[in-house]
Amino acid sequence: NIRYGKPEAGREEIVAAAGYRGGELERCLAPLGVRVVRNRRFRETQMFDSLKLGIAALTGPWDVLFLLPGDVPLIRAGTLRAMMEQPGQAVRPVWNGRGGHPLMVRPEGLSGLLDYRGPDGLRGAVSARGLTVTDFPVEDRGCTLDADTREDWEEIRAVLHCGEKQRTAHQRP
Repeated sequence: NIRYGKPEAGREEIVAAAGYRGGELERCLAPLGVRVVRNRRFRETQMFDSLKLGIAALTGPWDVLFLLPGDVPLIRAGTLRAMMEQPGQAVRPVWNGRGGHPLMVRPEGLSGLLDYRGPDGLRGAVSARGLTVTDFPVEDRGCTLDADTREDWEEIRAVLHCGEKQRTAHQRP
């Protein structure tokens, strides 16, 4: 899931890179204005390869790029706005000492990342490129909640049902 924008121009584009069940995802996201790019080689590629496809599909210049896994659904929109105010080539939200998502990258930070072909995907690319990532403390537990397992999903549901419901970056105001 890739978000980018030129906030002063009121422009935002959301691109989701999808592999397995990409058609279903596209049918669900298209009405929300999300463009889906299909990684038809998802069985033999890594998530970082899908990320590169999504970035390549962006249609215009951008000031910030949010690299967000699709299974991290509870990021507060205010967290994204606050991250955009932080200096640096790349910014990562940190909640309660835990690094979270999304990684926000400015154009100068992206240089060289997309050419990376080594291990560990985006993390490996960031390390090999020597990109400095600024950790930004946030009061947003959602940046650390992902839905990899049934237990993760149950935790997300519990957060939503126990009064921690919040407007997320995926919801339009």
